[in-house]
Amino acid sequence: MERSTVSTSDTPTTLVRTATRALPSLGAATSERVPTLDRTTLAAPVRAVAFWTAALVPLVYLPLLASGLTAQQIPTLLGLMTLNAVSLVVGHGH
Repeated sequence: MERSTVSTSDTPTTLVRTATRALPSLGAATSERVPTLDRTTLAAPVRAVAFWTAALVPLVYLPLLASGLTAQQIPTLLGLMTLNAVSLVVGHGH
């Protein structure tokens, strides 16, 4: 990168041109370094997590069913079954 010296005879227009040539474009540099997130970028990891959640959640609620439910465990069981159903739908494409 070249350094330019400023003299008192330089006009403001000359200074702007010199500064523009000496500095890199910030717009181009930031757009190249910052990745954008879109649906396709996030869909695969979300689907994978949902798939494995759907596969593993029954390992938690089947022992609840096998050991007999108390009234306090019913909301937990319903929550786990809802989580399993949502995970099945979301993770189906994995």
